[in-house]
Amino acid sequence: IYYNSPRNQDYSYGAYFKHRASTGKVELEKGPKVPTNNSKNEIALFGKKIFSSAILSGGVSYSHNRNLFYGIDSAQMAKPTFRFNKDSLTQYFNNIRAEVNLKSFYLDSTHINYKASVGYDYYNDKSDFGENHVSVGGEVFKYIQKDYLGAGLNILHVGKSGSFDTVSNTVVSVLPMLRKYGSFYTASI
Repeated sequence: IYYNSPRNQDYSYGAYFKHRASTGKVELEKGPKVPTNNSKNEIALFGKKIFSSAILSGGVSYSHNRNLFYGIDSAQMAKPTFRFNKDSLTQYFNNIRAEVNLKSFYLDSTHINYKASVGYDYYNDKSDFGENHVSVGGEVFKYIQKDYLGAGLNILHVGKSGSFDTVSNTVVSVLPMLRKYGSFYTASI
């Protein structure tokens, strides 16, 4: 299900909901028929506001995926004490995301244009593994005659929690750029 606002030169907004699921049973080699239920669900809200020289946009989303991993060791199934346990083979994943972006669009070369973004992701699963992603980024650029000159900075922090991996990471990227336009070529560095 999708919904978008009517066409408007000042703003737009929308939302969507997606659901996909399967159900059934698969007969394992030398074993019982086991369920194969899987589902993917996602819901999101997003919007954009257009100003005279910039666009502010953003959104939030949530997704929940559930998988049943039905592969079982046939040696385990041969034991008289074996009982199929659907819950022990089910895994789910949750992801929450939010982001805000601001981007200018000056058309003349006397202005410096910019982009800025802030984002957050939270991910977890049935095993109590979790990740927090915080990202902050920006870019400034200017057209000088026919050339494009700019620089960007992005910072991504990934925090982890869980029983098997708790090492966090931060990645900082510096992105200088130069684009030269000729009559028959474009060169980017």
